Amino acid sequence: MEYEINFLVLQSNTETVDSIRDKVKSLIKEHKGSVVDELVYKKRRLAYEIKHEMYGFFTVLRFTLENNPDIIELKRELNLVQDIARYIVVQADQLPKLSQEILSMERREKTTVKQEDVEKMIAKSAQDKEVKKEEVKKTTKTEEKKVEKEEAKKEVVKEETKKGSKEDDSDDKSSLEDLDKKLDEILSI
Repeated sequence: MEYEINFLVLQSNTETVDSIRDKVKSLIKEHKGSVVDELVYKKRRLAYEIKHEMYGFFTVLRFTLENNPDIIELKRELNLVQDIARYIVVQADQLPKLSQEILSMERREKTTVKQEDVEKMIAKSAQDKEVKKEEVKKTTKTEEKKVEKEEAKKEVVKEETKKGSKEDDSDDKSSLEDLDKKLDEILSI
């Protein structure tokens, strides 16, 4: 029966990664199995922190093993290897070949953005933000000037209406006085 083991070695054990891979391979051979295929990932960021570390090395081994009790014993011995942070063993009869995984991984690497490109994009966006800040400052200054002009216009209009209302008040007073005189004349007759 064909199996696949995927195991993780944390970044703190970088020097021993190759010896750990060899140890897992020797454990498989001790249990009368044979390694068919191997896929080694570069250092990768983990989805969550394990033992206060965020990076590790993944290795995938395809192997054949005939007896089911041997796989149970293999798992028991893998639990005793302290440098393996996590591992999973699955049946690989219906899984795609690792060579296909390698091709898809290469495609993903080609489509991923390099660190240098990311830094360039960050620098460019920072420059764009600075330019936008300067534009905002210029527009806010012009907006402030517009607001000041509008307020000045409103004050001028208020002053003119006050002057006009004073003249209207004097006109109203004079017309009332005229009416009073005419009434007095009519009534005195």
